[in-house]
Amino acid sequence: MDSLRLDVAHTVGQIRRSPLFASVVTVTLAVAVGAATAIFGVVYGVLLRPLPIHDQDRVVILRKEQISGSETLFPFAIQDMRTYAEQTRVLEAVGGVQYDGAWPSTVVDQDREFHVTMAVVSGDLFRVLDVRSIAGRVLNAQDDIVGERRSPSSALRCGADSSAGMPASSVAGYA
Repeated sequence: MDSLRLDVAHTVGQIRRSPLFASVVTVTLAVAVGAATAIFGVVYGVLLRPLPIHDQDRVVILRKEQISGSETLFPFAIQDMRTYAEQTRVLEAVGGVQYDGAWPSTVVDQDREFHVTMAVVSGDLFRVLDVRSIAGRVLNAQDDIVGERRSPSSALRCGADSSAGMPASSVAGYA
């Protein structure tokens, strides 16, 4: 215990003799701790945090290969996913996103417009990921019939009503 008291007394004496150096060290340590905390937060959020889906260890990403051009891996189109789902004996279910990116769009509800971001997904995506609907119903395989004139189907992410300013009654979308 005497050793600790002597160490503290020595440290306080050094800080009194050079307060500028002590301030620089303190600020440096504070910045380093803050940076480490921020980096860990990003790494956890992007790499370590589990995906918010059921049985994530059973989810696989399928891509098709195209030899020509600079890009070699391409995601499946929705029709390709349907064909693959019908022919596969390896996978329990197939669902996915047709990745040509997500793009901004406008949804009109009576006399009001709401700006949303859209992407094309297969009808089975929500069943594959075991996502439940808060209002209305989730899309299903019958919703992605290609080439048929049907009423549009849509799914809005949880919280779309608050971020887009949509009233909760209009979040159910079309079915």
